[in-house]
Amino acid sequence: MLDLLATTALHTHQLATAIENPLDGLVPDFSFGGTKFTQLWQKAITAIWGIGILISIVYLVIGIVGMAGASGEVNPNPQAHAVGRKKALWAGISLGVLAALALVVGAILAFGSQPTEHRPSQGRSTMRMYSASGRSRWPIVIGAAAVVVAVGGGLAYATNRGDNQPTAISTNSAPAAVPTSIPTGGDSGSGDNEDDAAPTGCLGGQERDPAMVLAAQRAAHHTTYGAVEVATAFYRWLWQSPYPSQADAKAVSAAVMSASAPPAFANVAAQYESIKNPTGGIVPDGTPFHVSTTNGIWQVGESSTPDRVSVNLAAGYVINGALSPTQVAVAGYTMVWEKGAWHIASGINVDQTKLANGGTRYTGGC
Repeated sequence: MLDLLATTALHTHQLATAIENPLDGLVPDFSFGGTKFTQLWQKAITAIWGIGILISIVYLVIGIVGMAGASGEVNPNPQAHAVGRKKALWAGISLGVLAALALVVGAILAFGSQPTEHRPSQGRSTMRMYSASGRSRWPIVIGAAAVVVAVGGGLAYATNRGDNQPTAISTNSAPAAVPTSIPTGGDSGSGDNEDDAAPTGCLGGQERDPAMVLAAQRAAHHTTYGAVEVATAFYRWLWQSPYPSQADAKAVSAAVMSASAPPAFANVAAQYESIKNPTGGIVPDGTPFHVSTTNGIWQVGESSTPDRVSVNLAAGYVINGALSPTQVAVAGYTMVWEKGAWHIASGINVDQTKLANGGTRYTGGC
């Protein structure tokens, strides 16, 4: 009985080793349609390839320009910076893959189409990593592997790396940006608000015009709460589309900007002219929007003093007249008390995590 099993196993092994690979020695033939057809598909492939590279370059330039426009002293826009960085990063990865496409495809074909060499003495077949002319295929394979590793590393970097410029607070989830546990009103921590009401987010009135901003500036007390109200009123006026007129922009700049503010930052009218879409694509181009402090939050920096207050705030987007359940905008300003009123000295980047976890709701909102 044991001899029968052994004999059967031997015959099965011999049968398996006797079967030959029907594709061994065959290679794909891309000239099956004749010379003209071959020239046609080669032109089509190279044209599509070239168009892909051009599109990647265009998106790379757009991303870099977007990052540059959202950085610096000219009203730093962390939302637009994040969107531009993402565009530039993915465009750069796409460009790298397209540029090395021939290398990657060549390596795959070189590795996958190796002829087999049967070695009876070893009872197995092996691959030869050399071309018919004797040239080694290993450099191609190693080069393609390096490209794959670089692209994979870029993807991981893009997915896991945080932005140097913080993005809008949870633009994909408004509840995450404004937790339900956030208190309303509250103390700023500076101890100077005993005789002042907590920020309503609507000081100066419901409108979003220069009169509202100037009214808020006149009504705001020399307290931390007063600084928050003026910063909020300015942002409610600033962050809207269609833009305010050039005359309105100049009037607000002249009244609200501090004498110490950088000239480029203080010139709001010039910023409006240079930036087509301040949201960086969060709101589509040409779509009317503004922000609402309903369910908005504010926070004062720990290093603030009675005459110099760092204010961070978050407000919801109102797009085409409807309050968005998902899109939230943030802003940060250094407020200084001079000439008997609060003025804006500079813009500051917002720590979105700290604001979300420690912000305070406006008592009103509009």
